[in-house]
Amino acid sequence: MFLASVALTGCDTSDSERTTQRTDTSQTDEVDPWSRMEVRASSYTLDPRETRAAGDQIGAFGHKLSPDQKIIAVSRDLFRAGLIDGTEVRIEGLDGVYTVRDKMHRRWREKIDILFAKRARALKWGIQTVTIHYRPPLAH
Repeated sequence: MFLASVALTGCDTSDSERTTQRTDTSQTDEVDPWSRMEVRASSYTLDPRETRAAGDQIGAFGHKLSPDQKIIAVSRDLFRAGLIDGTEVRIEGLDGVYTVRDKMHRRWREKIDILFAKRARALKWGIQTVTIHYRPPLAH
């Protein structure tokens, strides 16, 4: 089941506008596993008015979602860049590490949707262009 976005817009950017790059590690011997990308970021909540089925709190990858989790949904084109189920993501301007646990409708491109606990906070966030830092989950 897909969760809907609070703010729906037709903002698309071309593949050539997306920036994906590795962090500069020339000053250290360690390889930084975090990649960086600029995306459009909207917000959503688990409010039944925003989901396809009232009370549904299961993300499109099949995970149970709760408002206290730091979760994002990603547009499907970002799978190719490594933003897959379980990917850890830092969002500039927000504290903590978020996890990809949901995916967006096919119509969206180069976009993430951030889960907020409170609808007022989600609406205040609106839609922003942000830089994210991400690293795919380790293979088991």
